[in-house]
Amino acid sequence: MFNDATKMEKSRAVRLALTGTLIGIGIALFALVETAPGVADTMGYLYAGRQLAAGHGPVYEDDLNAAIAPVFSPFAFQIRRTPDRRLYLGYPPGQPLLLAAGRWITGRASAENYVVPFLAVAMLGLTFLLGRELFGREAAGWIGALVTAGGILFWEYGTAAWSEIPSAAFILLGVVAYLRVERAATTGRGLAWATLAALALIFSWFIRYTNLLIVPALIVYELAYHRFHRLRQPAVWLFSALLLAGLGGLLLFNATYYGGLTRTSYSPEHGWYPFPAFDLAYALGPSPIDGYSLAAIGRTLWANFSWLGLLLPAGLLIRRRRPLLFLAAAGLCLLAPYGLYAFAAAGVNSRCVLPAVPFLALWMAAGFLALQDRLPAGWPRWLVAGLLAVLLIWPLPGILASVRTRNANQAAGLREIIGYVDGSEPDAVYLTYAYVDHIAYFTGRSVLNYRRIPVSDPVTRTYAWEMIAPCLTRYVDQLHRLGRPVYFIETGDLVGLNTVDILAARFRLVEVRDRPPIYRVEPEAGDAEVIDGGTISCPGPG
Repeated sequence: MFNDATKMEKSRAVRLALTGTLIGIGIALFALVETAPGVADTMGYLYAGRQLAAGHGPVYEDDLNAAIAPVFSPFAFQIRRTPDRRLYLGYPPGQPLLLAAGRWITGRASAENYVVPFLAVAMLGLTFLLGRELFGREAAGWIGALVTAGGILFWEYGTAAWSEIPSAAFILLGVVAYLRVERAATTGRGLAWATLAALALIFSWFIRYTNLLIVPALIVYELAYHRFHRLRQPAVWLFSALLLAGLGGLLLFNATYYGGLTRTSYSPEHGWYPFPAFDLAYALGPSPIDGYSLAAIGRTLWANFSWLGLLLPAGLLIRRRRPLLFLAAAGLCLLAPYGLYAFAAAGVNSRCVLPAVPFLALWMAAGFLALQDRLPAGWPRWLVAGLLAVLLIWPLPGILASVRTRNANQAAGLREIIGYVDGSEPDAVYLTYAYVDHIAYFTGRSVLNYRRIPVSDPVTRTYAWEMIAPCLTRYVDQLHRLGRPVYFIETGDLVGLNTVDILAARFRLVEVRDRPPIYRVEPEAGDAEVIDGGTISCPGPG
């Protein structure tokens, strides 16, 4: 009885410490939240969330798309749905729905910035619960949560709207609820846990399609723990049926939103790059963006975990290996697609590995506990615990300083970009490669996104660059005829494209600013003809 009381006291102390730590981390995340996004996709998610919160679809509307061509939009809105003349968000709707929910619940526009930090804290709590479920030890969940929170990925993307934190949180919620099914005291509770598990996982698929790959890991769990004997249980039947229905719903969404059961934003019809999104050649060879995809995963994980990664082999010392089998399956399944992805998991794309981080962190927690259990009680165990604390805390000041610097630089950059537009006519149209989303999102000006003009050919893996000159000049000429002022901000282009020369060949460029060069694009006297594009057909009204 004395031992039971002691265990209860320890458990209460662990939970109290966890609660205090989560509150402290939440305060830090909210203080470091990114309020001036610097990446185009972030602004796309935020704009779609605002549209949904206002009762509209995830759409971008500009009358110029109907009057001239469907090229007046930020980068994230490239989906065309005939006969609808609006442009739709080119990503699944899950994350914009979460951002919209922040507005709905609080009634505050600024709440959208704090949805991801809130889910980051929830992710840590769910990591704790998963560790407790798998290992039967609260210490495992506690250490796993701390290892997750100690990495740079958590702080960089726990404070940004463009993040895979929501993916990780809903995957963990689904997995924890599924594990609770077998511990349910009654059939009714088991069915409730199974329903929650399925709905959480299905929603994660609508955040990122690759989150589907948690299902093979759950199959590994069933094989390792139950050898599929539980398939006769009503709760497992319900869970499986709901997942199949969710998969059907995902395909139906694709058919309705993208125009085909297997079509996605990666489809050539929707302006995807002229190379496949996933290819085995990217694993060990160069991928189109940022290099070798498989090696990039390794570098990103090392940058996140550093020496803590040495606890992975130590985990093999634990007596019960089945939890490790599941954690390994979950981590590998969630990482696998990004080893074949055209955008290597480096830079802003390092966020893609986040859903796997809690599973790897729990493996490391198991490794630490296995080492500690083999040490004599007393100071040797405290010494090892102190070493772990140092490894967790040592990089944090640098990580937090990096996030603060990012926020300050992005805020300064945004102020500068808005300054480029200040003073121009409210109906002005801007051409720029680097600042399309900033101008559209923060100033409300129309943008001619000329990057959307050339179509891609997945067979030759090239763009139809020959479309740029005749189509761009034609669209600018039409803007002039509509009486719309046109400005061009020269910030650099894709390799092989020099927009300023294309415009100068047809129009008169009047410099209104020198750093960066900003030109007012005016028609030449005599209304010269548009550059002859031969047989080139330019996209018409959206």
